[in-house]
Amino acid sequence: MNLKSMKESKNILIFISIFILMASILHFNNLKAQTVGGVLSGTFACLTNKNNAGYQLALTAWKEGDTNQLFIINFPSDKIGQVTGLVENTTINYETTNVKTVSEIKILPVTFNVTANNPVTYMYKMVDPTDVEKPFYFALANSGNTLLVMSAPKSIDSPTLNGVCQKV
Repeated sequence: MNLKSMKESKNILIFISIFILMASILHFNNLKAQTVGGVLSGTFACLTNKNNAGYQLALTAWKEGDTNQLFIINFPSDKIGQVTGLVENTTINYETTNVKTVSEIKILPVTFNVTANNPVTYMYKMVDPTDVEKPFYFALANSGNTLLVMSAPKSIDSPTLNGVCQKV
């Protein structure tokens, strides 16, 4: 085999390799989260974070805590939600020289009333009957395997909690 035929063979192999690679890329569909369907049921692990945006001027509330929560929530029916365990980290004395984080583990349960947020499909409102001024909203995603969480306190003095839950 001479040098010219070796270069031609190499170019042909490169062309075939690129063609196979491009055909493979175009053949496979991208993996995406499924957004259609789902029922609010089962057990989820959730992670939320307090959004203090806009509340820095209320120094008392601001210094009293920036809260992160990790909790388990179960939906035994489409009308009931139960938080069964919670770990809460709260930063206290924020913007001072003696800032610290306090962790607290709570074994609950706390039961919430759940209602569909009509007319919006796959969105639910969850309210603690003992604290109706701080409802939560959940939106189903990923075929009911993921929940997007947002609190909606009615008080202008309360920051919101935002987070995500994944079915376990």
